[in-house]
Amino acid sequence: MKLENYNKIDQNLILKRQNYLEQKNFIALGQSLLESKATDRILGAEINSVAHLISENIVDEVDQLHFLVSDTQDGRDTGEVLKYYYKRIYPKEVAVDFHVIEGLDDRNPKLFKNKGLRNLIKKISYFAKNYSTETLLINATGGYKAQILFAGVLGQSLGIPVYYLFETFREIIQLPPQPISLDSDFWVKHQDMFFSLSNNMMELGKDIESSFWYPQHDSKFDILIDAEEIDGKTLLSLSTTGEIFHQTFFYRYQNRYRSEPDLDVAIEKKKPSFGHDHHMPHGIQKYLEALTEEIPFIIQCRTDNLKNKTFPNRFSLRPHNNDLEIIGCYSSEFSCEFIVFTTAKTIEQKEKAVLLLNNHVK
Repeated sequence: MKLENYNKIDQNLILKRQNYLEQKNFIALGQSLLESKATDRILGAEINSVAHLISENIVDEVDQLHFLVSDTQDGRDTGEVLKYYYKRIYPKEVAVDFHVIEGLDDRNPKLFKNKGLRNLIKKISYFAKNYSTETLLINATGGYKAQILFAGVLGQSLGIPVYYLFETFREIIQLPPQPISLDSDFWVKHQDMFFSLSNNMMELGKDIESSFWYPQHDSKFDILIDAEEIDGKTLLSLSTTGEIFHQTFFYRYQNRYRSEPDLDVAIEKKKPSFGHDHHMPHGIQKYLEALTEEIPFIIQCRTDNLKNKTFPNRFSLRPHNNDLEIIGCYSSEFSCEFIVFTTAKTIEQKEKAVLLLNNHVK
């Protein structure tokens, strides 16, 4: 909702509503908005577009309304207004809330690009992972153009319909499919990296070895990763496209394995084994003991015969000793790999275990 739209209507009404806004009296302002028709342009794109979704029978029944707002005072104020407005339209039967997307502030283009848009993707993905996509609809109306673009691509990648109200047409339409190609095998192979960079920026050469995968390892990384030079350091993070790529396959594989039986609980758990390795990073024994105890399907973790490398605490599935093994990595002052022995009996079960382990690490 663009609050400046109030300048386009009757001055007595604008004064009343402006006073409510300045007083932060969102309850009264929400009540005042009910005096106008939901399709009146003055109420803003958010309210107009929701009204069209309902009047055109695109939405049969509203169960929840979640508004994703910018990380600005106007964004928060708009969220409060929308919340109280819809709580009066749907007093009990519909859950209404708004969510501030951290970093989504157009006054700081760098923060907006590197953090805000990615947090928007993560939030939409959260709803996709926690609700059936068949019951979800993304209304991309009212946001920045970049938000509309990336929300549209993500929604279509996850199988969620995306709608937009064109101001000049005054009708709401479903956005057409985007020409996007996503490689699931590439994500599976590098999911430890995607999980790591989705959570934090990593320093090249300290947190991540350049020889392991970046920058010449595979050209597919070019559009998925942003590299930024700060104080002589190369910091890596997922680009917004990379975040879409990661969240899409995280969601798909989470759903894929959801229908499979749970991995068996390890009946007999064994303490971590360090073989002949004496030089271990600080805290690894406590970490592996806690990991074995917390994850039901882990039998044991062993560090023998694996080389150290620079990479954050993550898990991957790759060949070792003529078989596909689950390999973990622990980092403190330096990094160390270890093998994870689980109750998984097939490659598919091992893939599921890796996904669960990477989702477990925060």
